[in-house]
Amino acid sequence: MGSTTFYRPGDTVDTSSMFTVVTRFITDDATSSGTLTKIKRFYVQNGKLIPNSQSDVSGVTANSIIESFCAAEKTAFGDTDYFDQRGGLAGVGEDWEKAGWYPDVMD
Repeated sequence: MGSTTFYRPGDTVDTSSMFTVVTRFITDDATSSGTLTKIKRFYVQNGKLIPNSQSDVSGVTANSIIESFCAAEKTAFGDTDYFDQRGGLAGVGEDWEKAGWYPDVMD
């Protein structure tokens, strides 16, 4: 978030070459039935694993989606924290289960 030199032609993730985006949905007990606690993204390009960039927004320090990142992002931009009001990451995981949609469909 806020990085302008990470994801573009010739930079860390060189968008002029093929790459793979990997998104991991991590639960509190490392099972598919656990409570969602983190959404982590990384990239693979030319056999190299590239972690997601760190946030460049003041007060927002993370490179994956976790509860504290979401709260800091809302504070940094002065937004209403609807994410937390609706259950945060645990709420996202519950909604997926209710709808019959699971993160594995992205694999």
